Amino acid sequence: MWQQKKALVKSALDLKRRSSEQAPIDTGDLRSNCAIDLTDLDRYRVYVGYSLPYALRQHEDLALRHTQGKAKFLEDPFNQNIDRYKEFIENEARKALSKWE
Repeated sequence: MWQQKKALVKSALDLKRRSSEQAPIDTGDLRSNCAIDLTDLDRYRVYVGYSLPYALRQHEDLALRHTQGKAKFLEDPFNQNIDRYKEFIENEARKALSKWE
């Protein structure tokens, strides 16, 4: 089971990196604010997100113009890599199950 959890954490770290690279830059606070919450890891859940008060508006408002970065900086990298993450986690689960056979 630890392999699947490790795969979840590795996927979350990858998403965090990709998202931070796409977040808009003014002072750099938003890019450094991305965090991973592992409190539900025992239930095979991880959360990647931002907590700054303006993060939601920067993410959702497509009318905002950014000189660096873009809106949908968390959603886009997740959607672009979801199949990769799923495959990685499934492969780790298969490896773990094959050890029980």
